[in-house]
Amino acid sequence: MRGFLAMAALALSVSATTSALAQSYTEEVVPNNDTCYRVMYKKQVDLVNPQGVLQQPSSNEFRSNIIYQHGGVARNVYNPAIYLETRTVVSPEYYSMRPTGCPRRLR
Repeated sequence: MRGFLAMAALALSVSATTSALAQSYTEEVVPNNDTCYRVMYKKQVDLVNPQGVLQQPSSNEFRSNIIYQHGGVARNVYNPAIYLETRTVVSPEYYSMRPTGCPRRLR
């Protein structure tokens, strides 16, 4: 009987302390004032002019390889103009930072 009363007293004291702890429990809330960014890479934009600088103008040429023993060959050849391609940078490459929501983190 004494053991039963001791166990009942112990159970009563444990329940009293847990209810007291439950009443005094507070949760600390930390506001999320962080600002997170997503980094975006922007490529360089070039303006390409395929007919930039003239190197050699177009021309017509008459090529003849006349060998009378094997038959003669004569050709009128057109040589197109030769240009160097030019590039102009419209906007250089850069990184931009776009604000986004921060992922949840444990504190």
